[in-house]
Amino acid sequence: MQRLNVGLIGCGLMGNMHAMSIVNCIEEGVFAGKAEIKLHAIADVDEKTLNSRSDLYEVPVRTTNGHELCISNDIDAIYVCTPTKFHAEFAIDALRHGKHVFVEKPLGTIPQIRDMIVARDAGKAKCQVGLVLRYDPLYWYVKKLVADKAKDFGPMQNVIFRDDQDYPYTGTGSHPSTWRADKDIAFHGTLFEHSIHDMDQLLAICGDVESLAASVKFFNNKPDIEDSATLLLNFKNGASGSLTSVWYAADRDSRRCEIYFKNAVLEFVPGALGIGSLHYKVLTKPDVKVEQREIQDTYMATMFKGLRVPPSHAYFYETVAFMQSIIDGTPTYNALEAALKVHEIIEACYMASREKKVVKL
Repeated sequence: MQRLNVGLIGCGLMGNMHAMSIVNCIEEGVFAGKAEIKLHAIADVDEKTLNSRSDLYEVPVRTTNGHELCISNDIDAIYVCTPTKFHAEFAIDALRHGKHVFVEKPLGTIPQIRDMIVARDAGKAKCQVGLVLRYDPLYWYVKKLVADKAKDFGPMQNVIFRDDQDYPYTGTGSHPSTWRADKDIAFHGTLFEHSIHDMDQLLAICGDVESLAASVKFFNNKPDIEDSATLLLNFKNGASGSLTSVWYAADRDSRRCEIYFKNAVLEFVPGALGIGSLHYKVLTKPDVKVEQREIQDTYMATMFKGLRVPPSHAYFYETVAFMQSIIDGTPTYNALEAALKVHEIIEACYMASREKKVVKL
């Protein structure tokens, strides 16, 4: 039976979510009989957090130096869940030492991402990026529905995507992470740190972007960390669309998307960790509400054939997918190249806003 000892670097908000998902994967016996998985080591610079998480998940090895995990012969795979500035540093070190790597988004600068690709290609290790909405059943189902109903819906014309979230850098709210107020650590604000997920899904559902314009603004006395971004996008399939991304003081974390076709309209509202709602209407036919059970069952039957995967949430599903790619030797669904494309578009948005021009891709 294959052994898979996992190390976790960074056990704050996202690190804890991934630790919980790893442990759940083990407890549910998803890969029973195929692999023996163990959360073997945790690293974090904050000793209080380190000890708390290690005790909670009964992890035998703990250290304040993440590089010790990268070079350890006892570790087979590493999750990099540090603040953004350190993603490339630890991911590259782990890949160079032959470790499979799961690295949270955003990855870093464009040159850093290319260095990660070089490090991965120099060996045989897998590298998966934490673009978690790819594993959300609702987004997955919407992508499938748009493809399956292409003839009924007709050509895509327009998409409106809105994403608003309470300030993450206050240390409170739904995503407490005070380091996101520091440009040297986070690099950018809501568009880069948060709505990179939204851009990834727009590409998945609507296809590649041909050109774009953007307005990036700063309202909360943090001149380097934007809290408002509005993008105007032209897709290669002929559709146009907008993405609005906001950080603000209201206690809310919400997304909504509307897609307009020649013959139809589709709208969906994701849940926080649940499935949310999905409706569509074609011509004069009655409005169709897709039941959550239909979304969940179709997703599970397609994504995880032959595995004992219980209904859960997207973070758990992406953990299962990462483990499966290692155990079965299959490609990762969201590899570095896909993430690079999203990062390049986000950087083009900053350029478009800064130079007040339309950017062609």
